Amino acid sequence: MVAAITQAVEQHTFDQFTGRCRLPVAFMQDHGLFNGSAVAVYVNGDCYLCKAHASRQRNAFAIDTSIAIEATHVVLAALPKIRLEHTHEDDVFVSVLPSPLKSAASISLEPVPSDKSSNDDTNTVLQDPISLRILQDACRRLILHESCVVQLPHPTNNTSMTFRVHRTLPIGVVRVIRATRVVLFRAAEAEPRDDNNVILPVDVQLRKPAFDKSHQDEDAATTHVGGLHVELKKLEELIYMAVEFPSLQQDIGIQLPKGVLLSGPPGVGKTLLVRTAIRRCHASGACHLMLRVINGAEILSGGGIGDAERALRDLFDQGRAFTRQSNRHVFCLFLDELDALCPRREASGRSHSRIVAQLLTLMDGVDASTNSRMLVFGATNLPHSIDPALRRP
Repeated sequence: MVAAITQAVEQHTFDQFTGRCRLPVAFMQDHGLFNGSAVAVYVNGDCYLCKAHASRQRNAFAIDTSIAIEATHVVLAALPKIRLEHTHEDDVFVSVLPSPLKSAASISLEPVPSDKSSNDDTNTVLQDPISLRILQDACRRLILHESCVVQLPHPTNNTSMTFRVHRTLPIGVVRVIRATRVVLFRAAEAEPRDDNNVILPVDVQLRKPAFDKSHQDEDAATTHVGGLHVELKKLEELIYMAVEFPSLQQDIGIQLPKGVLLSGPPGVGKTLLVRTAIRRCHASGACHLMLRVINGAEILSGGGIGDAERALRDLFDQGRAFTRQSNRHVFCLFLDELDALCPRREASGRSHSRIVAQLLTLMDGVDASTNSRMLVFGATNLPHSIDPALRRP
């Protein structure tokens, strides 16, 4: 008994911050798993992404809880749950993720907001080149998604540092490899001084407790978009109409816009305007929103031929799955630097022409039942450089 406990403790220490889970050999054989297979493990209502590894003991189960994800996330909704029997834990289920996983070209992580002293410590660590390299190396071989919260080992002591995955390229569940570019953002100050500190994390399903519905907080959020209150109201109306009047086209023949193009010089608040509108709409409780932010330049640097088109298709597939959950689920896709992603086809190469054609096909081919609840927002500094087919009414 003592030997078994000692071995379990040693195994837990060895697997810490590795994103591994130890499953019985028989279970792995029955379900076609091998060492390194990507799985989602549900333990007492919480969910973690990890790599399956065979346990050294019969019917033994252990898990490193470094990579957490919301148990009700749309990525996991369609995966069957398999109960893990004969374990010391209660209510353990395993979902096998589709394989093979895509290798990440780049990932970016941001520290989870905390008190000012913790933020100062985080910034001090990230400013040190050696500590930064240790944190980047700790991300290698992990399985991540844009919605994950990750625990990484502190480079100078025995504690951990908490990060939220800000973005992955390509999108979806990816495997971090040695060639992956890992970017770590510095922590924001405790008291925000500018608009950059109110940005929402990418691909986080907004939940009601995340925002205070008091008028004071609502007014405070509006002050960040000074001078853009008319535009803010129009964006909110577009989102509300998609929820409150889904049959508007069938009743009176008016089709709701599929997208909105925001143009203007850098720094006028185009991105902030969309984020603030989504914050306020969700805080009202009238709808459930998912916001995805994609940078045009980043999606083009993702890899080989066809990767950008595949990333767009995956985005719209996730949007359709999200909007089908109920009539009050709205998917919002924000394409920043749209002129870099979809320039004029007569003045660009074949790769850009394929991307423009793919985006047009996706926007025209959305199911009628979810069409009004999938909104595409674009932002650009050069509206006349965008392909005219995307600027049509």
